[in-house]
Amino acid sequence: MYDPDIHEIQEHGLDISSRTIYLATEKDTENSINFQSMYRFIKNLKFLDSINHEPIIFYAGSAGGDVEYGFGIYDAIKLAKSPVIFVGIGEVCSMLTIIMQAANLRLITENTYFLIHEGQICISESEPKIANSAVKSHRLTINKFYDIYLSRCMNGLFFKGKNDRSIKNHLKKQLMKKGDWYLEAEEVIHYGFADGILGQKPYESIEDILESVYNIKDDTTLITNQKE
Repeated sequence: MYDPDIHEIQEHGLDISSRTIYLATEKDTENSINFQSMYRFIKNLKFLDSINHEPIIFYAGSAGGDVEYGFGIYDAIKLAKSPVIFVGIGEVCSMLTIIMQAANLRLITENTYFLIHEGQICISESEPKIANSAVKSHRLTINKFYDIYLSRCMNGLFFKGKNDRSIKNHLKKQLMKKGDWYLEAEEVIHYGFADGILGQKPYESIEDILESVYNIKDDTTLITNQKE
């Protein structure tokens, strides 16, 4: 029997009744964060945001993808009037670690595979000027990465009391030394890349979070970057 609600979830990653959006790695494509997934996400987000301004749950798992389209998702979340609760599950890597920083509340599951790095740039045979321009553009993008991480990591326990410069320098040293920086769930929280682990105090369940925080006016205890 055809169920329009199930079809919407399966085909478009949207559960209207629970105000939930899903973004997951597609096995038949190189990256899940691309032109198609960006516009699908933005359409879903804008639709839910137009109904009311209650919280939107965003479940995501991805190995990463195209930087420009990742920034498109990031900006859409920042512009939304509804608060967004991000839940990373499976793998949160590369560009998805940037996207999640736009959310009001950033959660991951206990066994989420988490990876940050500076990414890579591919330059085919081209004029030196074009190559130099591409390298310069990539460096500007990397600087954006560090600014975004800084804006949220400064609230993490590890960086508590440290100034912006020391936080950025530490992040840069880690990535320079490791290249790909893998973190366990507890480390992700410790460094401030996320706010908590779903299933552990004080984030035992999405339902508890919605009831204890978002249904109480002016209570932002568990929320960072609260939307006005």
